[in-house]
Amino acid sequence: FAESTSDIQFQRGVGSSLYGISTFGGSLNMQTNSYTKGNRTELFSAFGSYNTYKVGIKTAQKFGSYNTNIRFSKIASDGYRDNSASDLWSVFTGFSRVGERSITEFNFYTGHELTHAAWEASGDWELEENHQHNPYTYDNYVDDFSQPHYELHHNYFINEMSDMKNSIFYIRGNGFYEQYKDGRNLWEHGLVDEESSEEADIIRQKWITKNHYGWVSQYNLRHKMGTLTLGTYLSGFNSDHWGEIKEVIGADTLGIGYDIGQRYYNYKGEKQYSTFYMNEIFMPISDLSIMTNLYFQKINYNFEQLEAGNFDAEYLNAYEVDYIFLNPRFGANYNVNKSFNIYGNFSISQREPTDSELYDTWYGPDDIGVAPLFAEADTVFTDDGNIEKIKWKNPYVKAEKLNDYEMGIGYVNSIWKLKANLYWMNFTDEIVAYGGADDEGKPIRGNADKTIHRGVELSTKEQLPFN
Repeated sequence: FAESTSDIQFQRGVGSSLYGISTFGGSLNMQTNSYTKGNRTELFSAFGSYNTYKVGIKTAQKFGSYNTNIRFSKIASDGYRDNSASDLWSVFTGFSRVGERSITEFNFYTGHELTHAAWEASGDWELEENHQHNPYTYDNYVDDFSQPHYELHHNYFINEMSDMKNSIFYIRGNGFYEQYKDGRNLWEHGLVDEESSEEADIIRQKWITKNHYGWVSQYNLRHKMGTLTLGTYLSGFNSDHWGEIKEVIGADTLGIGYDIGQRYYNYKGEKQYSTFYMNEIFMPISDLSIMTNLYFQKINYNFEQLEAGNFDAEYLNAYEVDYIFLNPRFGANYNVNKSFNIYGNFSISQREPTDSELYDTWYGPDDIGVAPLFAEADTVFTDDGNIEKIKWKNPYVKAEKLNDYEMGIGYVNSIWKLKANLYWMNFTDEIVAYGGADDEGKPIRGNADKTIHRGVELSTKEQLPFN
């Protein structure tokens, strides 16, 4: 993706809400290539050890007020470790039109990645025998995924004092990863009807499809003493997760009948975001700017397990969680003179737990008989009195909150640009890694009562005196 960006910026701390999403602890902003001063076409390639190569083509063409940017690239490698090959390709297309009072831009980018698993550590004794050792020896232990993005951006300049920006987007994700698992419980995988301890080696695939769509809007009004910005971010997200049985090793000997591709778990999730913000940059005098920002966000999250394998009745869990955040921010900058400026700001930000942090500490929704991390449960019955599902409420893992204090000083002249920044970040209920790992090797996370991140950042830039 970096091949098609003109600017990438990473910022620590609570950043701007002017993109519609409240940042928390840090933000990454990327700006894609939109315009070209002239026509050009570029071929690029790179080669390395272990049959590693990258090839691609980029072209940018200008037709009057229209611009096009197109890129195709492919990367492949056998990998240094055993069974760690990767094969990826990607496409980026950007089309834009510059009018008298508007700019319209359409971006489409997609790709496909097929990568082998090679992230688990090997023991010292294994590396002494083979320094390229990989604990995963199954040839098709792969991650196979694609995620096309569609974006339409429109800027309209109403007059010299105001403008509007609108963006709509759609993201479609689809893929799976395949695993060879030793000694898996057959009942948990829906391969026998009665609960038992019977086990077998299984090859399985875990699938996901997801849709993410939304609208981002912004209105800017430049008045005599500053700029007022009003904006929204409205989006919806839904995902479907399921597991498939590809093969049961020794099924004939065990007397197990199954259909290739039969599902042993299935669950769905939905998320809706409604965000509104107001930002004012106020300049009472020429050398002083004051920023005030008010950010409101409502999030609704629904989760439900569906019948599959032996998931049924009391083994089906569901929950719905709402989060409402109101985040104020305040900052000021004063230019002491042409070289020195001082500034400070205070920001509040909040973030909801991810869906994986709402489930069991060691296992997840693909493990039968495992409850989510909620304090209360209601049993839902069908009309004929049978158990339909268990609906949960009051999650144990809370939303995290951050109070971010920043202050600093800057100096600039024709040669030097210096900056010193002090930050103090107070977290309440910060979601942190507890030090263990779940069945998939991911860190277990939960709330810490209070944490503090503090430090000093120093930066310098010098223009070397070369003619």
